Amino acid sequence: MLVDILSKSATFKMLSKDNEVNPCRISFDGMEFYIYIKNLSPAQLSNNNPDIWRIQLPIREDFKQLKGNDIPFIALGYDDENKVFTTWNPYWVKQRLNAAKSVSLYSRLSLQKISRETYQLQKLNLNNDGEVVAFPTSKLGYYLVNIKQVFPEMTDYVAMGSRKRAEANAAYHCLCDSKNITDYASYLAVAEYSDSTINNYCRAIKRLISDGYFSRNRKLFLACDSLTEYPSVINAFFEIPEVQKLNEGYHRQVSNGLRTYIQYLLEINNLNDDVDNIPDDEPQDNNEPTTETEVEQQLLNENENVDWEALFSDFHGKLTRIANPQLLDLLRPVLDTDYRKLPAAYHIISEFYGDRFSTMELKDWNNLFNKIDWQSPYYKPLEQQSEITQKHKSHILKVITPDGHIFCERRVSETLVAVIKYVGVERVQEMNINVCANNMIVREEEINPRYALATKYIDKDLYANTCCDTSTKASIIKQISDNLQLGLLVEFVSIDGSACEPIQSSSTSTRQKIKVTLPDGKIIRYNTVVDTFIEIIQYAEVQNVRDLNIKVCGGNLILTKDQINPRYKSSTRLVKDGWYCNTNLSTYKKAEILKKISESLALNLTIELD
Repeated sequence: MLVDILSKSATFKMLSKDNEVNPCRISFDGMEFYIYIKNLSPAQLSNNNPDIWRIQLPIREDFKQLKGNDIPFIALGYDDENKVFTTWNPYWVKQRLNAAKSVSLYSRLSLQKISRETYQLQKLNLNNDGEVVAFPTSKLGYYLVNIKQVFPEMTDYVAMGSRKRAEANAAYHCLCDSKNITDYASYLAVAEYSDSTINNYCRAIKRLISDGYFSRNRKLFLACDSLTEYPSVINAFFEIPEVQKLNEGYHRQVSNGLRTYIQYLLEINNLNDDVDNIPDDEPQDNNEPTTETEVEQQLLNENENVDWEALFSDFHGKLTRIANPQLLDLLRPVLDTDYRKLPAAYHIISEFYGDRFSTMELKDWNNLFNKIDWQSPYYKPLEQQSEITQKHKSHILKVITPDGHIFCERRVSETLVAVIKYVGVERVQEMNINVCANNMIVREEEINPRYALATKYIDKDLYANTCCDTSTKASIIKQISDNLQLGLLVEFVSIDGSACEPIQSSSTSTRQKIKVTLPDGKIIRYNTVVDTFIEIIQYAEVQNVRDLNIKVCGGNLILTKDQINPRYKSSTRLVKDGWYCNTNLSTYKKAEILKKISESLALNLTIELD
């Protein structure tokens, strides 16, 4: 039947020696394909859904050879009653060949009937099982000619939507997420890169993303199973002619920027322990003009719309310097005077930024005003050269139980996971330890896609979000030990195994924390003050706190959704069951409010700043 249908086209040629071999190799319209055809049948799953049909792929020796070439593998399901073929993404199917004793490719009877009735190609998204396409058997030639339009991503090694390749897809989306650039700039600043280098690298990554260098060459990255494999393909990426030309135009700053960017992605996803440090390119020829001044000028000339705020925002979303020339020009008349007009300056800031920096308080802005040198107010990256220093991970955690058992994995996240398993994931879940603004322990449906790569399966459909630095992981383990009285000893050791002094979290080491001791001795002290603040409000019962009518920014501390002031939206957090809390307060003020709540509700809490 297959040969009869295709033989109606003069472009068809059977390349297999035997017309009845299955799969067969054919040529059609100048393209080669392997086609494997099987009868569709009801899936007979436990839910007894009559609409779910499928074909099944067995393990076959000849499939091994087909997986190793670039010829598309087309699996066709045949519905004899409706005279319809179903098919799936050729590369997704090829990935699944011999993956299990019997691999199922699913379809829907309703889709097959619609295709018959409309006599048209029909497509249905099957969520994690990718997409299925149904079409009348007579349209097989049309499908083969238009296959790239039906499956635009078919030329990628990874079929988008494949459940088996979820981590690979997540890694690629993470690479191309331009929202990373602001945090990447802060990461470089913490690592003591010069301001001009930060500017260069951020612009380079922004161009790779926005100008389509990643998307046009995504097959290279999608072939990797995870972010940890990206360092191994960087050289191949820069051998691509268009990327090589771009890199040479900027004296290899693009390749150096991509290396640090990937190291940043590995670190925020707690994967950098798995790979060696990513070296910069080889030294340049001394005759090449590779100074940061020349590179910076070239980058700035190409794009005058500098995002000054992205370059000078910290990990907490606060501005660290007023560098935007437009804003400086607006502020000069009211600040560069004998008598500064601060109210007018605050009004200019409010008009200029709106809610972008709503978490900043007036004292924060005043500190930035004081830092402006009106003799030379504009940021000049060309004048700020300094030696580049690299940030490398060199320490891991060692956890010792009272009976002498040791947890010490090279990946710190695995040490944390091992401790959670030792303690019991449900016990840790009950502690509601906060990571990335949510309980560290989540169910599969609660996983935040932004932290999917750092979220590890533990047990009983529960996962742990490990997206935090090594010091924070140490603090979490100590908190678990203290609250459950486990007597765990937590040490920092260098990767070579020697003991060392504990290191501090780069983002939180200089900030005060709130420590709250409950009447039963349990201690609440998160690295993020807001998390401690929210948990104590939950402990005190939200409705009770609302009834106290504590005033914050002109309104009640506890709000309903329709009462949220847009100005403070970014600092307003959901507490429980439709109640929100305005956290736009200093650490000191949060501690004072917690003391007031404790006294008013007779909670007998001990609240300290440390």
